[in-house]
Amino acid sequence: MTLRRRPKVLWCYDHVTARAQEPRLLQEAGFSVILSSGDTAGVVVEQHYHDEGDLWFPDWRRDLRMSSADVEVIRRTPIAMSGGRPLGPERELINAYVDAIVTVADPDVIAGLAEWYRGTVVWRVNGVTDVDGFRSKLAALAIVAEKLGPRFVYTAGMPNLIPDAGKLNEHAILLPVYVDAARLPFEWLRRHSRAVVATAISHVSESQFFRRQLDELGDLDCEILGQNDPGGPSGSDRRVVGRLPRGQLYSRIASARVFLDSADRAEHIVFPPLEAMTIGTPVLFPEAGGLASMARDSGVRDKELVAAGMFSGDVRHRLAPLMHNFDELEAIARNQREIFLDGVFSFQRALASAQALRELVKTRVKKINPTLWARRWLRPNQCLSQRAPPSVPVVSRLSGGEAYLPGRFVGVHELRGQVGRLEGGSGGLVRRSVVPGRDGPGVLVGDYVPAGRPGERLVIEITADGVGDFGSVTYDVAGAQRLTRKIASYAAGPVRFEIIIPSDFHGARAELTIEWAGSLGGALLRCLYLPGVK
Repeated sequence: MTLRRRPKVLWCYDHVTARAQEPRLLQEAGFSVILSSGDTAGVVVEQHYHDEGDLWFPDWRRDLRMSSADVEVIRRTPIAMSGGRPLGPERELINAYVDAIVTVADPDVIAGLAEWYRGTVVWRVNGVTDVDGFRSKLAALAIVAEKLGPRFVYTAGMPNLIPDAGKLNEHAILLPVYVDAARLPFEWLRRHSRAVVATAISHVSESQFFRRQLDELGDLDCEILGQNDPGGPSGSDRRVVGRLPRGQLYSRIASARVFLDSADRAEHIVFPPLEAMTIGTPVLFPEAGGLASMARDSGVRDKELVAAGMFSGDVRHRLAPLMHNFDELEAIARNQREIFLDGVFSFQRALASAQALRELVKTRVKKINPTLWARRWLRPNQCLSQRAPPSVPVVSRLSGGEAYLPGRFVGVHELRGQVGRLEGGSGGLVRRSVVPGRDGPGVLVGDYVPAGRPGERLVIEITADGVGDFGSVTYDVAGAQRLTRKIASYAAGPVRFEIIIPSDFHGARAELTIEWAGSLGGALLRCLYLPGVK
């Protein structure tokens, strides 16, 4: 039987950079990709994560041939946040269409999938920092892999993350990371660059190795561009720039003199140093880190790695003489491009692995469940979903998705809008903030929320930073009933609304709309379902 259709993969990996390019890799390898929007707990600080018009959003819809209504139900289905056990209708739809699920979820989630999913589970990992914790996770994962058998594929970005023996080794594919140069329209400024050392380490206060590196840098100018609060834990460290929009992040890397990789384990590899190399900025990397480890596994000698930016010991001894030696800096940039971008982490190497994965998925689906493989090829206008009829329009590039969380709690980061930004609040809460003068009026929240049960109360709490007008809250039940509450001229503080789900409401989607008039700052703090009043 020849392959006349592309295997479909559901991408459930919430890593922002990986999502920006690995779906394209799978498409080039012969997959069709459905990009999940149901599991986003790890990206609460990414403002444009759901904006498909954003420069770094993959064009995943380009070769997907199926009903848009079915696509939206599938992609809004939470895998990790439901413990691998989503609701019944979603299960049927996923089994009907999806040949493989790519996820980095914990072993208990994979165990949940094993109970009902008939396709291939592809577990993806690029690099790790906690090696002992990772070993424990692999031990639990091996038990689940035993149950899934040939329907489990372990894909690791580094060979030293693949066990020497056992079920995980039996079903393993080395799928190295790569950087898509097309998404980085930046170029190192060379002799016009700033005499600054840039790095993108996140959670700076948690890394002893990185704190030691900072001490070694001494009085050299340094910019820390990772996921941190500006100013660091103390709020006064000028070196900690903190979170930046991606355009500003890459612009800073392009204008820096040198980029410093702070991955201190052979099992640890991250995207920023490879992105810096792609931009052309010279990268210095420790001999104990993942870049050196991968290069050695590919046969590169230490002498060549030193010429491509590897250092040992005190980083300042290697770095200080380079800050104004542009000939050596440009030589390092050339060498690391040849070794890393054109070799160890090349697109062609990753593509070959992705093509091997496609053949594995295609063969196993047809062998394990040939009936499923035969019935799933529907015409694009056909729709299997009863929850989302064919009349539902194609979801636009700015509209939201359904969020289902255990415990009936709807996270703020799951509810998308067109104005405002996500930021950390007190007590670890995430809030969507809007500021007069910086944000124009618009939709603060315009999204689908989980289906309420008859008699339940949907509770919405909005905290206003001052007196003003939020417009109205609309809860649209099944497209037939619109329940509206006006929010105007309230005093500063929390505003609470409760909407009782009608008794004849059974499982249809509901849309929550909150309009901001632009006259005050505020945040949507909480949205959850509570039992009905007895």
